[in-house]
Amino acid sequence: MSIAFSDFASYTPDEVMSGEIEALDQGIYNELLLDVMDYNNDGVAEIFTYTQAFEGAGFTAYQRNEGVWEKAVETSNYHCGY
Repeated sequence: MSIAFSDFASYTPDEVMSGEIEALDQGIYNELLLDVMDYNNDGVAEIFTYTQAFEGAGFTAYQRNEGVWEKAVETSNYHCGY
């Protein structure tokens, strides 16, 4: 399987909720592949990802639109951890 989508971000310690940049090495803010399936039955599989955060997680669904991967849905759950 090959996924031709990438998104790179750069963070500084003041942009990390805990202030500890090392948290990124432990998986915080890393977007991980959750599943690939044809959710809308158009013949092209959508990509579903999971992003761990400090106070919850983010979920994103990408779909192919005219040859380009786009975010179709972006949502999250939230629980106060601080």
